Amino acid sequence: DDVKGTYSGSILVWERDSLSTSFATVTPVKLLDPNGKANDQLTNPYLSSDGLLLAAVSQNGDGEVADSGTVLVWQRSDSSTSFDTVSPVMLSDPNGKANDYFASPSISSSGLVLAVGVMYSDVTASNAGVILVWEGNSTSDSFSGVAPVTLTDLNGVADDRLGGGGVAMSTDGRVLAAGATYADGAQTNSGAVLVWENICADGFAPPLCI
Repeated sequence: DDVKGTYSGSILVWERDSLSTSFATVTPVKLLDPNGKANDQLTNPYLSSDGLLLAAVSQNGDGEVADSGTVLVWQRSDSSTSFDTVSPVMLSDPNGKANDYFASPSISSSGLVLAVGVMYSDVTASNAGVILVWEGNSTSDSFSGVAPVTLTDLNGVADDRLGGGGVAMSTDGRVLAAGATYADGAQTNSGAVLVWENICADGFAPPLCI
């Protein structure tokens, strides 16, 4: 979509009143990045299980620096509120640089945990990639006030592209898996899947404990 500039991107949302209503009869709502520009590539939407939270990545959005990538989160109070009446919250990588390239997001069933891969991040090595995880205390809180936790591959090397192979999370947010597209697994650049599983003491919630 070119509304905000060539390849700026958009998210289309079809919402029906009941299962008996065909999506073909529903007019979609179009969501845009308010700060979008050409080549931002808003894409990869992900909905919470209750349909109240929608996340999408602006792969080349302006976060900490130009073209570092962002996550946009639309959060509504109830299903009768249309997403196009909600202003999205923009999340970014505190360590971001130009062309880090945000990949697909994932949201826990509760809507409290949000994860996204940043496949060209240089935190551990050039283009090794990282996973960013935001965790809220309640669904009424905004992710904008939460500092993300950065997950890395302890054995990662340059050009592994962690997160480029997708991010998946269990419904309770306790298990997170991510693909490192070019990690050296069985063979050079054969790829790997990394799994983080948190066992937490009472009073502490994942992913802020191990």
